[in-house]
Amino acid sequence: MKKQIMTFGSVLLMAAFILGISGCKKDDTPSATISKPKTFDGDWEVKSYTVDGEDIMNESYSDVIFCMNGDVIEYSETFSMENYIWSLKTDSTCTLSVDAVTVSLDLNASEIACAPVYETITSPGYSEGSWSLSSDKKYLTIATDGAERAYEVLSLTSTQLKLRFVDQEWSTVYLVTLEK
Repeated sequence: MKKQIMTFGSVLLMAAFILGISGCKKDDTPSATISKPKTFDGDWEVKSYTVDGEDIMNESYSDVIFCMNGDVIEYSETFSMENYIWSLKTDSTCTLSVDAVTVSLDLNASEIACAPVYETITSPGYSEGSWSLSSDKKYLTIATDGAERAYEVLSLTSTQLKLRFVDQEWSTVYLVTLEK
């Protein structure tokens, strides 16, 4: 079970990180117009990241195990993305960083103790690249690791940025909310 959640968490982290930095197709109806690219400069923390309405920043899994004495105990394992920061610099370079945190069951220790025994593993992720704003100022493009993704800018204030992209091939909608 431990390997299952760690593998799931690792796959989820990789998918989320790649989705955050890889290419996509533009939506036909952008709704926000930005007057100055400088508004984007700074460190933006990802506060919410959903795929078709499902939170991909926080996942959990619950199950039961049998103790050495035959008793049954319930447990939960979690995966979360923490400190997910997009740093957009004035020279149009950017860095994306995230800590993937997995809290998983130590199966052997839990069976012996007949109580959930957990271990926490934090795995940092980091990528460098560039960012640009489309000429109509309705799309923010992030390019890292040889891939690009053009995000539709839904709204922008001095402290909050909301982005969307639609994967036409899979009919999947991704929404990202970032805050300074």
